[in-house]
Amino acid sequence: MVLDQLAHLDLDDDARDRLALGARRWSLRRAWPRSPQLVLLEYADDAGRTLAGQWRADNAQLERVCAQTARSGAVCLASAGTTRVVLQAHGSDRRLIGMTPVRDRLGPCELLVHRPERRAVLRTATDQPTVYAKVTRPGPKTNAAIDAGQRAARIKADNPAAPACPRLVDASPDLGIAIWSAVPGVALHDLFAGPAPLPDSRIVHMAQSISSMLTHLHASPPAPGAPEHTPADEAAMLVQWLSHLQWAEPALARTIEPQIQSICLRLAQLPRCGSTIHRDLHDKQILIDATDSIGVIDFDTLATGDPALDLGNLIAHAQLRVAQGYWQPPTASRFIETLIESADPATQPRLSVWIEAAQLRLVCLYAFRPQHAARVDEAFVPRAHKDTPHTSSRSMATPEDLSLHEALEP
Repeated sequence: MVLDQLAHLDLDDDARDRLALGARRWSLRRAWPRSPQLVLLEYADDAGRTLAGQWRADNAQLERVCAQTARSGAVCLASAGTTRVVLQAHGSDRRLIGMTPVRDRLGPCELLVHRPERRAVLRTATDQPTVYAKVTRPGPKTNAAIDAGQRAARIKADNPAAPACPRLVDASPDLGIAIWSAVPGVALHDLFAGPAPLPDSRIVHMAQSISSMLTHLHASPPAPGAPEHTPADEAAMLVQWLSHLQWAEPALARTIEPQIQSICLRLAQLPRCGSTIHRDLHDKQILIDATDSIGVIDFDTLATGDPALDLGNLIAHAQLRVAQGYWQPPTASRFIETLIESADPATQPRLSVWIEAAQLRLVCLYAFRPQHAARVDEAFVPRAHKDTPHTSSRSMATPEDLSLHEALEP
């Protein structure tokens, strides 16, 4: 299979010189499937440095992409098993035309994310106030993301109890550039993954604060023209992910197809809601500052929809962190329990559906992240139809326990 061939790269001296990189061995960290003919790639070396790339089924097209991308920086073709990939170092990208201008504007920057030809995120690396630059392909989606971030800022301005959020510092939509201020605090993901377990009272307090923050966000009046995300849209996303698995990981696709069909039927029975929602809320998007105030980032997907979606997505990610070995089961269990107890009772009848939808979406997503794929399968796939989504003992199992469960990976 294509993903098996793409799992590792061994760069020869010529490739390392072309890319100005020292490491020889690179392992696939994550991939983004676009079609059976195109997969976007991110590799990492032993030191954690990352390298973007892309695989295309059409070799002639791959060579054209390489030649065109080489005009923007360090690029080369490299062998991966019996196939080849284009490697794009240091943010080289033929489609992200804002990469050079944004670096000229900000000065020294750290490249945090590079999804080839789709999106990059950079952070200033100077003594000046930290800002984050998002570079995308110019067009309607860039404008929509900028508008969504500004709507979130207006929500905060109108309601001090809403979460702190990034402020637009500068933008050049014609170049796909949006520069945002930093939000103070430590990501919830890192706070719960610390070496020392947090006191139970602190976990409860943070869960209650996050629940209160969500209540204020969801109660904010939707902006005119805000996009809607319906249960049917969520079902369509799952069907799209299943179609990717059918060519990339067919055994896993066969395993989860009945579950996806089932959850799509359950989604079809949910009402359409018109609340303001984040739509991509998880533990890395939530920041806790020194006063335990809550901040939220990445409002690109701000929409109207079901408030239970945000809560369900956050709960599924808490379960995911246990499966990955980042959070201790008691921490995640207490956090999830308090979130559910503190949530608006009106969301309760719909919550289990959104949790399971998020779990299945994560199974599909992590099928393209080799380091964690097996554990995510074991945590979510066998139990989605057996246990209630937020009380399953399997979802709260330790990494050691997970290995005891039936493996359904391909």
